[in-house]
Amino acid sequence: MRLLSKATLVDAASPHIPIDLIIQKAVNEAKVAGASPENSALIVAALAYFSGAAARAGVPMANRKLGAMARMHAGACKTSGIALVTNKFTHRIPAFPAYKAVYEELLNKKLTKVDGAVLPPFIAGGAIYGHSALGEDINIPELAKNAGLGAVEAANLPEKLHVRGTREEFDTAKVIGDFGLILKDIGGPSVIGSMALNEIFAGFEESPIIGAGFSGGPVNPPLGHLCGDVVPAIRLMLKHNDLYKVAEDIRNYKMNSFIDPEMALCALNTITRKAEEVKRGPITRACMLASKDVRDRAIYRGAVKAYEMIKEGKTVEEVAKALDDEKKAYVEKRGICNSRW
Repeated sequence: MRLLSKATLVDAASPHIPIDLIIQKAVNEAKVAGASPENSALIVAALAYFSGAAARAGVPMANRKLGAMARMHAGACKTSGIALVTNKFTHRIPAFPAYKAVYEELLNKKLTKVDGAVLPPFIAGGAIYGHSALGEDINIPELAKNAGLGAVEAANLPEKLHVRGTREEFDTAKVIGDFGLILKDIGGPSVIGSMALNEIFAGFEESPIIGAGFSGGPVNPPLGHLCGDVVPAIRLMLKHNDLYKVAEDIRNYKMNSFIDPEMALCALNTITRKAEEVKRGPITRACMLASKDVRDRAIYRGAVKAYEMIKEGKTVEEVAKALDDEKKAYVEKRGICNSRW
């Protein structure tokens, strides 16, 4: 009875914690936008992680890891991680190479310091092993960390990643390890879901080096799967809590990190307008503020040039060619400057 009198109730013992409400609302919005349950779970888990959520959260005995929470709230089916596929860049290469690396480390007894051979009978495979302090706080985090270190070395990735705009630093091995933990429980996202995750990683300054996303620069297509500004916008909002300051920082890194910053900002404006057809909020508002003036200026400049040329008797084909030649010369000039950087 004396023990019971000292018992306290904490978040870890609660059936629902605040992040449950956030994830539930977010996956519902993703579904409204047209995402499948599996892709909704992946997108929400990734953005929740980069917003500050831990890869492991909640009460261990209910398997409350971030990936599992997102999957359950989205109503997605549980699958093995071997079912994961990459984005279009690699033509749906499955997760087999990662599993092969894990098994090689397992055979060499380098995966974790926990040796299953010395565990008592009937412990391995049960909740005591997987969802207790041994599994949740020692074995699984260490496994994720070691798999992440191996991936960094194998792929020759930079040791640190930096968020655009904020310059916040992430340890690459930890990020990869944490996402291994997330992806293990996330379900079976499609190629499109994997592309969305790839674009989310385009929010890092090192995205051109690690091959993350069409919107990672230094080249930026006019349209496509562009959401590389989401994580920087979220992190900037957490830092400033000021729409105009966030917009200013987004515009600044766009102007300095892309060969054609005008095109990059016009693309951001277009995709933001589409996003606002589904849901409006401070992030879309900040992205709109960052890009609106540049977009309006680009339209005005092109309209004035076209108007003057047509008054001189030029054809539409000649006007279009002149505008294309102007952009080509600008991109070539910026490209040379970028190569010097």
